[in-house]
Amino acid sequence: MSCVKVCRVESQKRALLKNNETHSTQFGQAWDYAHEIKRVLPENTIKILCEDPESGTGSGRFMIMHLIDLDGCHLKGPFGGQILAAVGVDANDGMYLIAWAFVESETTESWTWFLKFLGQDLKIRTDDEAEWTFISDRQKGLINSLEVVGQNAEHRFCVMHLYQNMHKDFKGITLRQLLWKSARATTEWKLNLHMNKMKEIAPKCHDWLMAKSKTQWTRSTFRTLVHSDIFVNNHCEVFNNNIRKYRDLSIITLFRELHKSVMKRIRVRRDKLAAKDTIICPSALKKLEKHILLGDMYRGWT
Repeated sequence: MSCVKVCRVESQKRALLKNNETHSTQFGQAWDYAHEIKRVLPENTIKILCEDPESGTGSGRFMIMHLIDLDGCHLKGPFGGQILAAVGVDANDGMYLIAWAFVESETTESWTWFLKFLGQDLKIRTDDEAEWTFISDRQKGLINSLEVVGQNAEHRFCVMHLYQNMHKDFKGITLRQLLWKSARATTEWKLNLHMNKMKEIAPKCHDWLMAKSKTQWTRSTFRTLVHSDIFVNNHCEVFNNNIRKYRDLSIITLFRELHKSVMKRIRVRRDKLAAKDTIICPSALKKLEKHILLGDMYRGWT
């Protein structure tokens, strides 16, 4: 029995060493991978950032790699790290992965680096920043980066994360419902209606919420220029769930599998929409029909 245990332990050690060696080797192959991507897909953006080389060595330590809602996702490999992602919304309200990057940690420096190249790839100019909206969970490094990179863009805070923070000190179904009703309110009158009820029930909760900038979490103050009323970053959660099965892979394998997954998703959604016999996308058409029905109901009451 002890012999079996020893053999099993030695086998696990060899597997772990082999896995670590694969991860380490692929970091060294990142430059070859980058050159191949540029050869096959010359319009893609791929950047690698390294530390300054130590004395007597020819290369520096790998730090960041970038390929072209905002969020970060922890990796499970032996060297850790995180994937930063910029997720957009397609015409049918679906998740559209714009860019992703491997970084050591979710810091102001890594987010600023990532957002700088994102802005270049999307051709975002300072004179048209007002047309852009970023939504996130307000991770500290990301907040600081957005203030530097997109000063005139609209910054929204995911209401689900807002609720999770609120729930730590202020609990109760009624407070939760009032928060979501306030977030969905499209007029200042309706927002004040729900917030006044919250003030009667829990004054401290009301004051805590009102201390947050209303432009970041309630539809009543969102700018109409961007034509979007989204206040949750569910699309980032979709991305995090999709990447879950790749999180322990070595870096090149991870990027390759992620790239294939993105291309497959785009193709499937494109073909699905192409089969629809309608000018308006199904999601938008469903919302339009809902509001038409509500309008008919209101007219029937008058």
